[in-house]
Amino acid sequence: MNKEKVFLDLSALYRLFLGKKELRELLSEKLASKNDYVTSPIVVQELIFSIDGLNELVAQLDLEELEKQVELVPLNYDNIEAAFRENRHDFDRLGLHSNDVVSIVAAEDAKCDYLLTDDEGIIEAVKFDGLKALRPEDFIESFREN
Repeated sequence: MNKEKVFLDLSALYRLFLGKKELRELLSEKLASKNDYVTSPIVVQELIFSIDGLNELVAQLDLEELEKQVELVPLNYDNIEAAFRENRHDFDRLGLHSNDVVSIVAAEDAKCDYLLTDDEGIIEAVKFDGLKALRPEDFIESFREN
């Protein structure tokens, strides 16, 4: 059985570690058996720094557990630079942060099937063949329907 490759951006991981019950299903045995989850080192860095001031959340963030369930994909800096050069106007129009662009390129380079995010700008920007951007709840719902 071929697994889908799923990139988790900062918003998806952040909400997952906030304990959002509806997102915990992403890591359930049912979905984990059908999907391989990946993210970039930049997303993990952002996750750590975004919750740094919230002591109870830092305590909940088990990086060893995250490593078991979510693979870190390498970054191709040439592809990231090319994406900035070629799509700068669109990225600016959509209000994307530079780290959003890194996530899109990392997902595309890793040949992901899905990029899960709550960021409407990212959802709008993803136009790569084979890569679909969805809100995590919509992704989970698609498995409930099948």
